[in-house]
Amino acid sequence: MAQAKERLNAALGLPSDADLRPLLGNDLVVARTRHGLFGAWVVKDPRALGELVRERAPDPNVRVVVRGPLLVAGEPGAVGVALATQARSAGMTRQLFDERLLGLPADALVRAEANFALIPPVQASKVAWPHSLRRGALTVRADDAGVHLRARAEGAPSPPDEIPLAPGATPPVPLDRSNGATAGIRDLRHLIRVGLTTLKASDPGTYRRYDLARRAFKLLRRGDIDHDVIDQLGGTATLWTADLQTFTLTAPVADPGRMAKALGGLKPIMGRLLAAAGLEGARYGVVGSTLVVTTIPSVPLDRLASGSPRRIDSLTGALTGVVRGAALRQLLIQRLGLPSIAGFALGPLGDLTFSAQTSTTGIEASSDLAIH
Repeated sequence: MAQAKERLNAALGLPSDADLRPLLGNDLVVARTRHGLFGAWVVKDPRALGELVRERAPDPNVRVVVRGPLLVAGEPGAVGVALATQARSAGMTRQLFDERLLGLPADALVRAEANFALIPPVQASKVAWPHSLRRGALTVRADDAGVHLRARAEGAPSPPDEIPLAPGATPPVPLDRSNGATAGIRDLRHLIRVGLTTLKASDPGTYRRYDLARRAFKLLRRGDIDHDVIDQLGGTATLWTADLQTFTLTAPVADPGRMAKALGGLKPIMGRLLAAAGLEGARYGVVGSTLVVTTIPSVPLDRLASGSPRRIDSLTGALTGVVRGAALRQLLIQRLGLPSIAGFALGPLGDLTFSAQTSTTGIEASSDLAIH
C-alpha cells in the first residue's frame, strides 16, 4: 500500500510522503499521447494542493502546473500540449468520453478509451486485423459479488478469415474440469488458419519451411495437414491445465483414422510444429474420436480425453474460460513471491471467468472475479 501511494505521488509530481487525503473526491484522469504521459486532477482543497506542490523537489522530467484546484503533471511535452489544447477549448470532453464508452458501466471504478492510431505497437504490426481497429474502451467495476472487467475494440469491417477467433456469440462446450484452469475454443481450425496467416506475415522464413514440409508430405501421400488435420478441428477444443505449468489440448475429430494416419506421416516435423505452438516436448495421439496433445509426462491419453462437455457458466463467444479460485490464489502467491500463509488472506478470491466474442467490426471481452 505504501509503495502504491509513493508511485501515485511520483506520477503527480508530489513528495513521496505527501498526504493526498484532503485532495480526494474527484476523478483522476490519466492519458498517454504521442507527446508523452500526463495526468489531470481537480482537487477538493486548492490550498492543500498549493502547499504540497511548493514542497516538491524539482524534477526536470516532470512538469507540474497548478491552476486553482486543477493539477496537471507529467512529461513536459505532454503537459504543454494539454494546457494549450484546454486554452482553445479543444480536445477530450466529458460528453465525447461518455459517447465513446456508451454501453459500458457508467459507475465503473476505472473507465478508459484508446485511439489505436496513436499506439505504436498496433500500427507496427505486420498483421492486417489490428490495423482495422480504430478505438477501444475498457471499464473495471467492483460490487459485492466481485470485480468485473468489460472491454471492446471497434474498427473498419475485416474479412472473417482475418479475425483471430471465429465470429459470433455461440459458446464453446469444453470438457468439464473442476480444478486448475479451463478454456473452450469454438472452431479451433479458424484460430489455426489465422495463426498461420499471422506467421506468414510476421515470420516468412518459418512459414516457408512449414509450407514446403506440408507440400512434400502431401506429394509423398503421408498426410495432408489442411484436409486431414486442420479441417477436422471445427468443434470445441478444450485447453486445460491443473497446475498452470503443464497443459492438455483435446479436440473432437470427425475421422479418427484419417487423423491418426496423417499424424503418423507428419511425425518428422511434429516436434517443430509443437514447439512453435508453445508445446515443446508434448505427447500426442488420437483416442477414440478425440485428438489429445499434452505436456503432462505420464498420464494416459485416454484419461485426459475423458469427461463430459459442459458450457462454462452463461458465457458467450468463441473463447470462454475459467480459472478456479484455488489455482488463482496459488498463481498469485507464486508470481508475487508471497509466503504460503498468504493463502489465508487470499481466501475470499473465487473463480475468475473470461470470454471473448468477435465480429467483422471488432471484439468484445469480459472477465469476472468472484469475491466471497
